[in-house]
Amino acid sequence: MTHSLRLPRPRSGKAQAGFSAVELIIAITFFGILMVGFVGVFPLGMRTVEKGERMTLASSLAQDEIERLKMLQEVDADLAAGAHADAANPLFGVYTRSYTVTDDTPLAGMKRVDMTVSFSDNGIPRNIRISTYLKP
Repeated sequence: MTHSLRLPRPRSGKAQAGFSAVELIIAITFFGILMVGFVGVFPLGMRTVEKGERMTLASSLAQDEIERLKMLQEVDADLAAGAHADAANPLFGVYTRSYTVTDDTPLAGMKRVDMTVSFSDNGIPRNIRISTYLKP
């Protein structure tokens, strides 16, 4: 019993391996349309990242000031009841930090501090507010 090995016949004529010019033009057009779609998404992504950076910095500025206030003595003028504005405003030319101290809240001898950092996000006013209680 003999087995013969058959080799595939070579294709003849125009049916050869590779891409035709029409297929190549269609592929390039499809790739171009995809790229235009991706390029349109990048500015939105950048604005989102920038907004996150501004919010993070505002939160950090509020928390830093609260930590500074925690280190003060009860008789310090910065812990007197009422509204206070940061003398360094505007911070980084963009942020405005202010806070309000309320005495005897929630209990006698305690102080409530409401810290607010305001800034503009592409023309839209934004605020970060952090509240804490101090017991001198």
